Amino acid sequence: MTTDDPYAERKKLTFAQAEGLEPLPTQLALRQISQQFRAALWWDLKGIFEQHRERSSYGHEYLERPWAIILQDAHVYHHLASGTCRAETELVGWACEIRTQKCRRKLSL
Repeated sequence: MTTDDPYAERKKLTFAQAEGLEPLPTQLALRQISQQFRAALWWDLKGIFEQHRERSSYGHEYLERPWAIILQDAHVYHHLASGTCRAETELVGWACEIRTQKCRRKLSL
């Protein structure tokens, strides 16, 4: 589809980009997301988390399933991938080692 508008490409840019005051947008590298998308994603996730938030009889707030499990697994897999699974976290000593083994099996699938 062609357009007869000679300014069609320029309309896709901000004024500052079109005038050379700001750099043109570049293609993101693999596994990167823009700050705008990251902000929008976290805004949506915050709303979802607020919908699934519960309060215990002691007044503490927590996420109900499945989000509690999803976030716990994401945290453990992140630390496993970065090599920072430590005994000082909620997973102490042998529990951390067992969880690490389970994570490695899941990541190898």
